[in-house]
Amino acid sequence: MHLDDFTQTHYTVLLRIALTLLRGETRTEHSAQTLVHEAYLCLTHQRHTPLNSIAHGFRLYRQVMRRLLIDASRRQQAVRHGGTYQRVPWEAAVHQPAADQGGMATVQDALARLPTHYATLLRLRLWEGYTQHEAAEQLSVSVSTVKRWWRAARPACATLLTT
Repeated sequence: MHLDDFTQTHYTVLLRIALTLLRGETRTEHSAQTLVHEAYLCLTHQRHTPLNSIAHGFRLYRQVMRRLLIDASRRQQAVRHGGTYQRVPWEAAVHQPAADQGGMATVQDALARLPTHYATLLRLRLWEGYTQHEAAEQLSVSVSTVKRWWRAARPACATLLTT
């Protein structure tokens, strides 16, 4: 399946995904439509190979839309805080001590100390924007299992972050 065909066929679902990603955003320049359209432009400029499945197309769109929102947030914060925000190359960030990396290093450390299935679920729900049903499908478990893991993973991660 090609990207154009996928986009035309599943446009309303892509809009719902965009609305889900925008739900927590209070100050953003994006609407659901502009987010889907910008994601489409990014994907066409990447010269990506044809989509392997419908799920692959949704995953790809979700990741690009999430990246667009993160980049917009970074731009906004850089302007709001006097433009002093500096992007650090990945290689330099990896070799810095954890104390210099701030909160993200703490989150990564906490996720590393959690059981794998909890960490994967937290990543899917919080960073990838998956619903409980989508996470269950991705993890090949039932929705009730995802709900149980979710109830246990959040406080476990919070405990690791505060200690």
